[in-house]
Amino acid sequence: MARSHDAKKRHASDLRGVAIHEAGHAVVARFFELPVGTLSIGLANERAIGKSEIGSDAHLPMVERIAVRLAGVVAQNLFKCPTCNWVGMSDDVSVGELVSDLGMTKSLALRADGYLLAYEILRARRHETIWVARHWMA
Repeated sequence: MARSHDAKKRHASDLRGVAIHEAGHAVVARFFELPVGTLSIGLANERAIGKSEIGSDAHLPMVERIAVRLAGVVAQNLFKCPTCNWVGMSDDVSVGELVSDLGMTKSLALRADGYLLAYEILRARRHETIWVARHWMA
């Protein structure tokens, strides 16, 4: 019985983390006036998963594009909502693709600047981020 309760508690915690993660993407994307479609949050094969549909950001400066991609992990850190280590991995891959031909020094600087930009946006819009996450968990 305890294992079932522990699993439910872990799933609920992971779902909260994924909800905050996807809300982070959505809030930062909206800040840059990108179209935001459906946010999906749920369980698949005993894992919490999420997806954000966000319109093209090709017209944005590189640091803003990176901020949108890192916003999920930033939100999880800001709101102290960790999940499994693999959550956000595709976001990191996406950032890697953006900066792949810029060299290590420039790449790391842009990642740091993008992270900080997402952090500042989400900190200023913390109520909106929490509202979006709660809305999608309901």
